[in-house]
Amino acid sequence: MGAQASSDGSVPSRILFLVAGAATGLAISFAGIGGVWTVPVAVAGLVAFGELYLFLTDGERS
Repeated sequence: MGAQASSDGSVPSRILFLVAGAATGLAISFAGIGGVWTVPVAVAGLVAFGELYLFLTDGERS
């Protein structure tokens, strides 16, 4: 599975979901809405969403 994930080009997508999660968490944190756990929860949530997206689309890009 590890060899397949790196060979099909899904690594950049995973990195983008990680960065998007961090940016979302930081934005929420700077807005004063969340607490200490805002950034880690946002990152984990968007990474999980990204993995589900890649699983359902088999890593295909349109």
